[in-house]
Amino acid sequence: MQRFHQITGALASLLLFGANLCLAGDPQCPPPRYEARVEASHRVIYKEVQSTPSYDVGRPEVVSGSRVTLFANFLLDQPGYLYLEHDGTSRQCELLEWKPNSVTANLPKVGLNRPKVATLKIVMPDGRIAKAFPICLVSQPDIMIHRDTVPQPLPPAPAAQPAAYASAISGGLMLYSQP
Repeated sequence: MQRFHQITGALASLLLFGANLCLAGDPQCPPPRYEARVEASHRVIYKEVQSTPSYDVGRPEVVSGSRVTLFANFLLDQPGYLYLEHDGTSRQCELLEWKPNSVTANLPKVGLNRPKVATLKIVMPDGRIAKAFPICLVSQPDIMIHRDTVPQPLPPAPAAQPAAYASAISGGLMLYSQP
């Protein structure tokens, strides 16, 4: 009986508020309708959103004509080739050393008026590309600053005291100075 009063009380509250409530799976209940309205407005709304972080990994700057060592695995013992590609052209680099895990070469000197996007490609003797390195090729600088200093002669030692001489004697050295 108490259950009946709960149900009738719920029905009465639905009727009072005019709610249209259907139970799931009821065949007499119409499916819900959704409606989208688009209205033209002459207002402009600016909404600030967080931008996606952009990562600028960048290409390493390599000076034209410099000596580089590139590391790659499984290069084998037989030397292959190193090519510098930029602007649709390809130039072979002078190989200095080929190891199973690295290649050392002199890059060709290229006259550049601005930095160029380029690629260094290690090519195996059979023609397969072992590894490609994207670089930014830059021209040689007009001024080069060397980090190591030029050796200079030391100033003469002060001669305030006379020179001390040593001669070997049994059991050690004997120090004496000459007046």
